Amino acid sequence: MALLTVAVLLTAFMAYRTADRDSADRDAGEPAPGVEEESTDAPATAGNDDGGAAVTPDDDEPGVDGPAPDPSATPPPDRPEPPPPTPPVPVTIEPDAPVEDVLETWLAVSDQSLTDPSNLDETGLERLATGSALEQLRSTAAEYDIAGLRQQGRHEIVSLETAADGPDEVSVDACLDRRDVRLLHSDGSPVLVRDLDDRALRTFVLRRSPTGWQVAELRFPEPDAC
Repeated sequence: MALLTVAVLLTAFMAYRTADRDSADRDAGEPAPGVEEESTDAPATAGNDDGGAAVTPDDDEPGVDGPAPDPSATPPPDRPEPPPPTPPVPVTIEPDAPVEDVLETWLAVSDQSLTDPSNLDETGLERLATGSALEQLRSTAAEYDIAGLRQQGRHEIVSLETAADGPDEVSVDACLDRRDVRLLHSDGSPVLVRDLDDRALRTFVLRRSPTGWQVAELRFPEPDAC
């Protein structure tokens, strides 16, 4: 009888120790039997590395906003402001002015018109030119205005050779120096064009009108060297 009592007590003690150990294990974070273990690894998201930690961009690597500015770096030079348009050339030519004076004034007025193509002096232009010469300048000015272009510099007359084509018409072969003439964008940057000779020959046809001589036609001889 005593032996049976000891066996029952020993069995009860072992069951108690087993239950106590299982309870301690659950408190330590181990899953209870029959319960699926929950994953603690978070999925990687956009902008994170493979381990799920947020990726901090390197300041030396360009990104959406570019690299961080260096306060000690020298800023890029500003593009120079384009010079303001020159004021209109006053047309003070007299009705009896010689052909050479009319042509020289026309060249000055036409050059000035292309420095500010949106503001043509129509009164001065119509006093000095007519026909295709006038329409050609108007067309060129309109093209410059639309494209945001303008001329800088003026043509200089190197020499003139005049030939009479009749009592009211003359032709003038003019050698023009154009080395100071440039074509610019509206921001002042140059328009890339092919290399041109410093001088060029042009033929101007002038006709007499009630108000004096007028440039009526511009021709481009070939070759145009002078």
